[in-house]
Amino acid sequence: MKEVFTRLGLMDDVSRAKNSIKIRAGKGSMRGRKRRYGRGPLIVIQKDEGISRGAGNFLGVDVALITDINIEQLAPGTSLGRLTLWTSSAFKELDNQFLQE
Repeated sequence: MKEVFTRLGLMDDVSRAKNSIKIRAGKGSMRGRKRRYGRGPLIVIQKDEGISRGAGNFLGVDVALITDINIEQLAPGTSLGRLTLWTSSAFKELDNQFLQE
C-alpha cells in the first residue's frame, strides 16, 4: 500500500494524518479516548479483496464499501473536501444503484 500511495502522490496526505496525533484534554483521556488524530484519504471499493487489511496499517486511512458509505465518512466533522480514492468497480456500482430506471 505504501508503494501505491507513493505512486498516486497520496503519501503526503497519509503522513499528515499520522503527524496530527494529539492528546485529548478532559475526561475523555481517562475513558480510553486519549489520542485524537486527523483523517487521511478514504478508499471506496466495491468488494474487499485485501485492500482494507493493507490500508488499515496506516493511521487515518479508511476503507469503505460502496454499499456502506455515508456522509460522515465523506465529510468528517462537517468539513468538505476529504481526499477520496474511488475504484473503477465502485463507480460502476454507483451507476447501477442510482441510474436504474
